[in-house]
Amino acid sequence: ANLKKCEVLILDNNNLESFTLDLNNDFNDLRILRLSSNNILLWPEHLGMGKRKLNGLQELNLSRNLIDEIPKSVHWEENLSGIKNLYLGENYLDELSEGIGNLKGLKCLDIHQNFICELPMSFFVNPYL
Repeated sequence: ANLKKCEVLILDNNNLESFTLDLNNDFNDLRILRLSSNNILLWPEHLGMGKRKLNGLQELNLSRNLIDEIPKSVHWEENLSGIKNLYLGENYLDELSEGIGNLKGLKCLDIHQNFICELPMSFFVNPYL
């Protein structure tokens, strides 16, 4: 499917086990991506990685999945800088990336019911949070 002009993509409450962004598609218009309440095991392939910029993305919801790690290859400040609302609650995360704390526009961060013991230092020194 050609989703070049898609602004809102809601795939909540399905049985998705994975999600991959098609590198051949241009998602410059994507503002909201909701993938909550699925069975996603791994961080969505290509999401925020490499040169794949989604700086227009304002809301990312990956809550209620089975994700246990955010890859170090996710470049929050370079590729996901527009995120205002980030929902990662009810997963199996035990740490967060420093880059999340450096997001200047972040207004809502939901990380409830994970296994996170401490927050990265960037969460305490970022004047925007």
